Amino acid sequence: MSDHATPGMPHGKMTAFRKKLLNKFWKPIVAFYLKSPRKFKYQDLQLLIIPGVFHPGLFFSSRILADFISELDLTGRKFLDLGCGSGLVGMVAARKGAIVTATDISATAIACAKDNAIINRLSLETMRTDLFDGLQGRHFDVIAVNPPYFPKDARNDAERAWYAGVNYEYFKKFFSQLPRTNDQGTAVYMILSEDCDLKNIFALARQAGFQLQSLNEYRRAGEILTLFEIQKL
Repeated sequence: MSDHATPGMPHGKMTAFRKKLLNKFWKPIVAFYLKSPRKFKYQDLQLLIIPGVFHPGLFFSSRILADFISELDLTGRKFLDLGCGSGLVGMVAARKGAIVTATDISATAIACAKDNAIINRLSLETMRTDLFDGLQGRHFDVIAVNPPYFPKDARNDAERAWYAGVNYEYFKKFFSQLPRTNDQGTAVYMILSEDCDLKNIFALARQAGFQLQSLNEYRRAGEILTLFEIQKL
């Protein structure tokens, strides 16, 4: 499926019931839980998620992306974990034999990813950068990204894991910069929630010469997430 919304409720329009549950119950619980460092295990990887870093165990998107990456043949391939957070996806790729660069705008996330790589005896090049800033001229065979979803301006680096800017400035910059590292043959994977304004994201991609090709849908706890491959038009 290319540039089409997935079945179910309209994309970008969270049901009132689920929104109420999230705001009244889930968000306060998550906020309290994430005030302290928390251990998380994915397969045989042991992670410590520190406050201010997106927790892959509490949300489905990172694990879905990690599951997908774990099935790829990555031996010797240059892999970019863009917006790495805790480093989970990058570590999965490194365990598969990839040469991994893990980037994030958050210094806290970079420190977390670096420590988790050490804990698991995996090699990651970590770099604090905003999207592709600082990566000019570098080529990657595979790029994986679990982006912020919601149209609101972030007040700090921790909120950048959630908020893409009121006008989806994150995606505007992402697609405009993608050609810098996206050579012919680069595979680019992105996971998005139905709660995004997918039509807007599709339009921004097209303006930059890309399209989002749906690879698979995942239904988790009343939410639909879609894994896309980003392809040149």
